[in-house]
Amino acid sequence: MKQLKKLGWVALLGVMSTAAPVMAEDNSNGFQIAPPPIAHPIFVAGAKDQKFDFNYISMSSSEADIDLTGLGASYIVREAYSDSLAISAQAGLFMLNGTMPGLALPFYYSGSWFFPESLSKADVSMMSMPFSANIELQLIKEDAASLIVFIGPNLGFSVMNMQTSYKVSPTSPTYTNLAQVTSTTAGLQFGMQAGLKLSDDLKISPFFMVSSSSGTANFTYKSGASGVSDTTYSGDIPDITTSSIGMDIIIKELSIGTVLQDIQRSNSDGSDAGGMETVMLRFGYKF
Repeated sequence: MKQLKKLGWVALLGVMSTAAPVMAEDNSNGFQIAPPPIAHPIFVAGAKDQKFDFNYISMSSSEADIDLTGLGASYIVREAYSDSLAISAQAGLFMLNGTMPGLALPFYYSGSWFFPESLSKADVSMMSMPFSANIELQLIKEDAASLIVFIGPNLGFSVMNMQTSYKVSPTSPTYTNLAQVTSTTAGLQFGMQAGLKLSDDLKISPFFMVSSSSGTANFTYKSGASGVSDTTYSGDIPDITTSSIGMDIIIKELSIGTVLQDIQRSNSDGSDAGGMETVMLRFGYKF
């Protein structure tokens, strides 16, 4: 049962801006990172805005003793058809590394079952590619203030690798396994972003966003022991909801911001499965 619970957290780590599954007690769990998709808090008819964001990310869960840090980048493009309507798109790439409690699953070999124990925390590496498109409605467009609301679909693909050293007995050799989760997700996001002008060159821009997604994923476990077959699972990912709040400080074309995200998972029966907290520092350039 302890290993099944760890397997659930392996699935939780299976995606960045997407989600991941687990076949533990018929549950499927996951998480996502959802970067804010707006290039700038104001637009004018006929304009085409583009923006690059570079991100430092920290993810943690005190419930599961998980610590991850990494870097990411995203590109946003927006075309305004009037002072009230625009369409935008976003693509990103995120890479994280860190640790979580080790995972060593039982395996069958030569007529017997073996129940290994992990020797240390697992080394985790993750890659995620999020995509989104949005319809933007500009409700306020004044020199001193602006307000945009947006809604649109999101897509994601991710790969997570996790390696754990273990032994099957106190006198056995040390083995290193590999657990891998690949996932694809789709969903919907909506939110709003405001702009407040402090001077000709300085603005502050608070924002809020909610993103929800679900999808499918594959789990592969390689024991690292010679002659032992790989274990594979496939399954659906229930809804993962991410709430994001943050604020950018905009100095001409440059922006510096912080994003706080609360990632909540659901079990297959709809009950709460816990979550993770994410802090993202963003450095952007609009052109």
